[in-house]
Amino acid sequence: MSGSFFLVLEGLDGSGKSEVSRRLADLLSASLGADRVLLTYEPHNPSAAGDYCRDVLAKRIAVSSRTLALAFALNRADHLERVMLPFLDGDQRVVICDRYVLSSLVYQSTGSLSVDDVRALNSGARAPDLTLFLDASPETCSARIGQRQDHRELFEERLAETRDKYLRLIGDLRGRGERIDIIDANGGLIDVLNGANLALAFLLELTALGAFAFWGIVTGGDALSQIVLGLGTPVLATVLWGTFAAPKSPRRLRGTAYHAFRIVFFVLATLCLLIASSPILGVAFGALFVLNTTLILVWRQE
Repeated sequence: MSGSFFLVLEGLDGSGKSEVSRRLADLLSASLGADRVLLTYEPHNPSAAGDYCRDVLAKRIAVSSRTLALAFALNRADHLERVMLPFLDGDQRVVICDRYVLSSLVYQSTGSLSVDDVRALNSGARAPDLTLFLDASPETCSARIGQRQDHRELFEERLAETRDKYLRLIGDLRGRGERIDIIDANGGLIDVLNGANLALAFLLELTALGAFAFWGIVTGGDALSQIVLGLGTPVLATVLWGTFAAPKSPRRLRGTAYHAFRIVFFVLATLCLLIASSPILGVAFGALFVLNTTLILVWRQE
């Protein structure tokens, strides 16, 4: 999966995650190319047990918690095997999935089925590279749900309890090494996309440091040079970024100076990828940076 990225959006029903997923897919398609971006969802209707899961959610049939958890796990395994993983196997691909394992941990763990039980059923699922949790209040979600339909699905009730459960499990998954960002989703669509763009900016910063380290290792002529450059280059980049671009730094640049520094920093990271890795990876990273920077300037994020 050379340079491919797996992004998941989670949130309560009514949080706006489906609309945000579509907008993010449109933005990334415009930047990377439509053939490199896959927007999908769970439960995935065309995959095994997809329609069955939808029937349960719509309350057309009633089943036990364990049966539903098994159905979702089967749907996810088939969805991964036949759709998402083959797509991610290509160079520089992005998969955006509306709901994933975190939803199962939240909604399918009950008194008779523990979180660990649900986790075990999904133990073979590939972990996302990043999960964005759109955090809207139960009141906001309830109002949005009421505007779009006359009846509620199985899990569109007890929203406050569900939100608390989400936040507890996010803490647990973070402790297990998963990257999950929480975005305030109480505002309008542009506000939510603002938060998603800031999360992308942070991800690009981490990738840039990796690019500097990779360049140092690849271009070092001998073992000592590889160690010195592989460690020294990202350390120097971290010091410079922490001094001139970190939000809490007293020496942080402002305005034009900040944006110029940021452009130089990421252009150098892009060049490192182009020199030390595949051209496609460098181009993809550069394209994401251009998209991210354009939105930062348009939305006046700094």
